Amino acid sequence: MLSELQYPNDLAHVINYKICISESFIRLFTNYGPCQPVIPYPKNVEGRLFQKKWYERNSWLEYSPQKDAMFCFSCRLFLNEEKYKGRVAWKSEGISRWRTALKKIKEHASSESYMIGMVRWKGFQSQALDIALETANQEVQAARDKEKQRKREILCRLISITLYLARQCFPFRGDQESSISENRGNFLELVEMFGKYDSVVKLHLDVIKEKQEILKRSQVSLLSNRTQNDLIKALAISVRRVILEEIHKSKIFSILIDETSDVSHTEQVSFVVRYVHDLKIKERFIQVFNVQSTTGEALEKEVISMLNTNNLNIDDMRGQGYDGAANMSGIYNGLQSRLQRQNPKACTQPKSSISRKCKIKYSVCNLFQFV
Repeated sequence: MLSELQYPNDLAHVINYKICISESFIRLFTNYGPCQPVIPYPKNVEGRLFQKKWYERNSWLEYSPQKDAMFCFSCRLFLNEEKYKGRVAWKSEGISRWRTALKKIKEHASSESYMIGMVRWKGFQSQALDIALETANQEVQAARDKEKQRKREILCRLISITLYLARQCFPFRGDQESSISENRGNFLELVEMFGKYDSVVKLHLDVIKEKQEILKRSQVSLLSNRTQNDLIKALAISVRRVILEEIHKSKIFSILIDETSDVSHTEQVSFVVRYVHDLKIKERFIQVFNVQSTTGEALEKEVISMLNTNNLNIDDMRGQGYDGAANMSGIYNGLQSRLQRQNPKACTQPKSSISRKCKIKYSVCNLFQFV
């Protein structure tokens, strides 16, 4: 009702409509602030009138157009105790003798009641500001939590896709991954297929496309090749943690090592661990690492480093498996003889390279079954 009036914060409305001064009323009028209209003020019988310049240094001062009188905003709202009810001049009756208005303003500004009212007013404003900031912070936090949950749901689906491709030994990327490509690779194509049936993925893809059209640049999509690599690395860490926990429980283990070169002619060594867990013999691929030299001494350093990196004790090793190359199986300077000098219990068991490579491929393909 007050909001429909010309001056909703005019004190005259409170008197005319007999409005009770409640906390909600104080909050409403605090939002409005003092009634300080700039209008053609009427003259009194002495030919004097209210001056708008009096507002400038007196933020608490207000003028009622209906009563043609000035009041103290803080006193009328915040001094409602019994001991202040007799002080009605600045609260309800108003000051309208303009000849002595400046003197009255100065006297009131130095009075105890004025100071108490101002302190309460500023305190109420501070409290209202704290509530507003807290509400805003809650809204911001709620939006952040919602966005975090949305991204978590997206990541869950991307992890499922990554696990599927890893278990099936399928390549992730395609030769051409642009939006106009007919085949963008297994990972992106599976994401697109998920988007047809999954509302979470569909919304994510739609948001990415919309932002790209507006900003004309690539957006954080969680679909880049870097994200794919990060997902694979994160899952590999998780898988390795499970494998190492099983090895530590079984206490003893054997190692299977094979050396080969990739298409860039970089020498690489595959590291596989064989152990017994829950009465089952398991062979688990741990890592492939590059080597600068394939001599027995160089390979020994790499294997010791690999064991230390994975917190495996060479004293717990009970077997070694290599191909017939001299640098691996040599009885004097081969890798197997060097490791046996450190642990005589690490017996050597020759195996054919072809059989072991098949086992390594099988181990890699089934690596992600632990997640």
